[in-house]
Amino acid sequence: RRQGKARYQPTIATPSQLLELDLAKFAVICLIDVRAPTPDMWTQLRGYVESGGGLAVMLGSSSVDPVAYNLQTALDLLPAELAGHVPFRPPEFIDLRESAHPMFERFDDFGGFAELTAVDVRRCWSVEPLPTGAVLARYTHWRRLPALLERPLGEGSVLMLTTAVDMTPRDGKEPWSDLPLAGWPYVAFADQMMHYLA
Repeated sequence: RRQGKARYQPTIATPSQLLELDLAKFAVICLIDVRAPTPDMWTQLRGYVESGGGLAVMLGSSSVDPVAYNLQTALDLLPAELAGHVPFRPPEFIDLRESAHPMFERFDDFGGFAELTAVDVRRCWSVEPLPTGAVLARYTHWRRLPALLERPLGEGSVLMLTTAVDMTPRDGKEPWSDLPLAGWPYVAFADQMMHYLA
């Protein structure tokens, strides 16, 4: 970053600060475990995506309020409706074997998904895909719950991941997922997601 060669220049903002930002200045916006986005936030984000922005919605906490994510203003933007969070006992994995999405094309150059599909996922949000949403990956659980979904909207796109992207313990319990333990494939996954959305 000091040399001006970093691929990404992140800005960290609270949900309340989001409404004050000029979203057009950003190539991608990530909502990471945002508890309860307001209708105004959803409306602002929809305009941003329709104009060509990329939105990543990461759902890895039981503090996420499904009511806020199931408002009509939210469903006009998101690829799925939230039902409830589901524990996996024993842990499951993200299944990317059949994914032909452009976001995963470069993984062949990287030697495949490696540990990304072999680290534990202990909990996820159960979601109901909307007609405008597409499931890009599922969990190995017998219910085949969606792990990653997409919705194109206007000139932009929304990606939704239904488990945690970090290893912060939630509610005094173990982390929802061990995705960061996948090492470089996790870094590649984050990089390719941002690159695709941008």
